[in-house]
Amino acid sequence: MHVPKRVAIVGAGPSGLVAAKTLLHSHSVPAFDVTVLEKSLSVGGLWSVSTAGPDGLVSPEMPANLSRYSVCFSDFAWESADLETGKCKSQTDSAAKPLEESSFMPMFPKARQVEKYLQAYAHRYLPNGVVRLNSTVTKAERRKDNGLWNLEWTTHNGSVHRDTFDYLVVATGFFSSPRRSNIAGLGKFPQNVIHSSQYRTFDDLVPPKAQSSEIFEKPASSDPSQDQTIPKLVVIGGGMSGVEAAASLALHISSRKHSPGSSEVSRDYQIHHVISRPFYALPPILPRDPGRAMQPSFTPLDMCMYNLSRRPSGDITYATGTLTAEKAKMTHEFLRNVIGGDQYGFGTRSRIFSSAKEDEPAYVAISEWYAGLVRAGYISPVAGKAIQVGEDAAGGTGTVKVEYKGKESILDRVEGIILATGFTPQTAISWLSPEVLAALQHDSHCERMPLLLQHRSTSHPDFPNLGFVGYYEGPYWGGMEMQARFLCRKWGSNADAVADSVEDLKPMEDLRIAIKGSPMVPQFWMGDYVGLMESFAREMDIPRLELDGYEPRGGPVIGARYIDDTADRQEANKTIQSLQRTLLSSASQAGFLSRAVFRAMHGKWHMSRELNSALPTHPSGNFTGTAKFHARFPTDPAYDMEMLYHEEGELVTNQGWTLRANRSYVYRYSERDDKITAWFVKPDDPKTVDYLFHAINFEVPVSSDTGALGELKAWKARSHHLCEKDDYTPEYTFNFDGVGLSRFGIKYYVKGPQKDYTSMTWFTR
Repeated sequence: MHVPKRVAIVGAGPSGLVAAKTLLHSHSVPAFDVTVLEKSLSVGGLWSVSTAGPDGLVSPEMPANLSRYSVCFSDFAWESADLETGKCKSQTDSAAKPLEESSFMPMFPKARQVEKYLQAYAHRYLPNGVVRLNSTVTKAERRKDNGLWNLEWTTHNGSVHRDTFDYLVVATGFFSSPRRSNIAGLGKFPQNVIHSSQYRTFDDLVPPKAQSSEIFEKPASSDPSQDQTIPKLVVIGGGMSGVEAAASLALHISSRKHSPGSSEVSRDYQIHHVISRPFYALPPILPRDPGRAMQPSFTPLDMCMYNLSRRPSGDITYATGTLTAEKAKMTHEFLRNVIGGDQYGFGTRSRIFSSAKEDEPAYVAISEWYAGLVRAGYISPVAGKAIQVGEDAAGGTGTVKVEYKGKESILDRVEGIILATGFTPQTAISWLSPEVLAALQHDSHCERMPLLLQHRSTSHPDFPNLGFVGYYEGPYWGGMEMQARFLCRKWGSNADAVADSVEDLKPMEDLRIAIKGSPMVPQFWMGDYVGLMESFAREMDIPRLELDGYEPRGGPVIGARYIDDTADRQEANKTIQSLQRTLLSSASQAGFLSRAVFRAMHGKWHMSRELNSALPTHPSGNFTGTAKFHARFPTDPAYDMEMLYHEEGELVTNQGWTLRANRSYVYRYSERDDKITAWFVKPDDPKTVDYLFHAINFEVPVSSDTGALGELKAWKARSHHLCEKDDYTPEYTFNFDGVGLSRFGIKYYVKGPQKDYTSMTWFTR
């Protein structure tokens, strides 16, 4: 009689769920009896935000860094998840509507949506009783007599449970809990100190009473970075979480200043972001083919970065370990082409790699707004390492001491600190017995590689019945699924399929030594996602699905392109079809262009306008001044991003008159429509939207023979607006340099009973 092998999986985040699904569904005759032990109240792990509340590790509104095509598993499409209930839509519901009519899903799902996707995935694939919530594993020991695993766990009522399993999967996640900081003086800092994972709103860092203008009767500064009397908020840490925290904090401040109801006399703050190394700040939408074109097409970041066609011909192999200087230089060159230069135009050298450092690995961070908020003066990057905090001599506020190249500087008037010190993987394995940890060569001082594991961080030669899924820096969902498949084949009837791929631990030992001392270890030492997927697929004989319109071995790598015989091909096809529509939109329909333009308009511009009137009643002349696009939270939930536009300057007419003038609009972006709209503001309240002015409709140049985008030097857009009796026809011109705009122009043709003029305005940095 066949008896399935018992498997314990610790953790019900993405890695634990995909491991459970893979083990349960990979054989026609059940080979494994799976139990998933999860300490929290719901599945989702890091993404479990609805039940975690303020104690969760991420904000429910935090978007994923990668698109929904990467943040999903191969055979469960986002279209099949009910994001209201967290359940799988019925097959009848899925088949009733064409895929094009599915409910709207953002390209970069928010944490609360990822949580619902994972709940729906568990609902679809895991039978009741497989996942045991409120079960905190406290001990795992390997028996010496038969090698089985004895596990102990407690539940919410304090009861202790024990059981024995044939196999054990560690799926507790690499970023399991906030990393503690050893900066001197933190305990004596007189104001709030929080970890970046705790930040949700401005009130979390600065109490509402401290924000009151009644205690700070000073007009808001036009350039906070130049005013040394403005109180400071300090973000310590230059990794992904530090950039997210600084950008989120700055966006809150910008929104407080430029939203309806905000007072002109409001308390101002300057954010100082302490970073130990330079980095490239990338937005989530990038040019499809980076090359400094003035009219690029755009695509989600992962569709650009993880493209098979960027790899040399031949088998694509997984690369790990240190980088060569040549490879590092190539990466820097690629990233400079992506962003349009070396970031010097953003007004700070702290984020610029020197020529001497271009032989070393590049670091990146992903944020929609960070670079623009630096340019706008809300964020001041500070190169160095925070070594001590204290209290100002006057009391009430604090100081942060920063060391850089042997010199020390002081940030004073500090009223709050966000510690973006990252997360530790150590607590995720603390329940393994000391004997097991010792055999795994555990190093409590090496946060980047606490264990030595082989075969792409899945196993160890001393423990054939112990597996790891997702326990490495920056795990990709497709990579986690491949790891689960590898363990399933290793432990199941297909063991021979992976027998030849056993690796020695020596390369990992060498890499750990390099992590501790060499500057040539990349930002994510397992970051070769393309190589990871291709190598796993080749070893397990999993074919890659090719994409329509691409050469063989082309297009972006996503999990749905690598499915085995046990996968639900209908689900994979849903994701593939959606991906191909997205790629077509990007390549030939100006998809994502509006989002790229909207973000790139943010900040301060120099403007020059030429007015030419055919009627003597309307002045002709030249206007010069400044224009600012201020980011703020949307004032209408139908829109995803919003900016308050304000221009002011001087008009010199052809008759020699000089007039001061100013004007405000509101610009909005809707992802559902992929469209930018401009709105009039109320005359008596220039921060409040009044009514629609016009939509910006991009013209898509099409080559008659290929259907691909043409070779124009700029993107063009048109619109139309009838304002009572006056007819406005705006024409836009946008010149790109990487992800940024080098300049853009707006030409208005205005005709009416009392008007007949053209207005040409150019905006330059």
